[in-house]
Amino acid sequence: MIRSSLVGLLASLIIAAPVSAGIYKWTDANGKVHYGDRPPQAVQATGMNIANNPSPVSAGNQDAARQQAQKAFLEQRQQERQQQAEAKAQQQQADAKAQAQKDYCTSMRGRTQEIEAGGRPMYRYNEKGEREYLQESELASAREEFVSYYKKVCG
Repeated sequence: MIRSSLVGLLASLIIAAPVSAGIYKWTDANGKVHYGDRPPQAVQATGMNIANNPSPVSAGNQDAARQQAQKAFLEQRQQERQQQAEAKAQQQQADAKAQAQKDYCTSMRGRTQEIEAGGRPMYRYNEKGEREYLQESELASAREEFVSYYKKVCG
C-alpha cells in the first residue's frame, strides 16, 4: 500500500515537473532576446515568474464576449439600415418635390407664352368668387406681374 502510494506520488511529481518548469530569458551575443525552458550554459539567464493562472477569457466568457460583439454588430447594422431608409425616404420626398416644381413651371411657361402672345383673356376673381375680366388698361401690368412671378418661381 505504501509502495503504491509512493509510486503514485513519484509519477505525479514526474508528470508535474515539466509543467512547473521555469521559463528563462537571456540575450545572445547579437543582443537578441530569447525565451525558453532551458537556457544555453554559456549565457547568464534570468528566471521568469509566470503564474499558472487560467486565462481571464475562459470558454464561457468567450461565448459571452462573442455574443456581445455579435449583438453590437447587429445593432450597428440595424442603425445603418434605418439611416439608409430615412435617407432614401428624404431623397424620394426631395425628388417628388422637384418633379412637382418642374411640372408647375412647365405649366406656367405655357401660360406665360399664351399671355405674352395675347391669346387668352385674363381675369381675376372678385370677393364673391366670380371671374372679372381685365380691361385693356390693366392687361399690360397683369402680364408683367405674371411674367415676373414666373421668373421668380421658375427661374
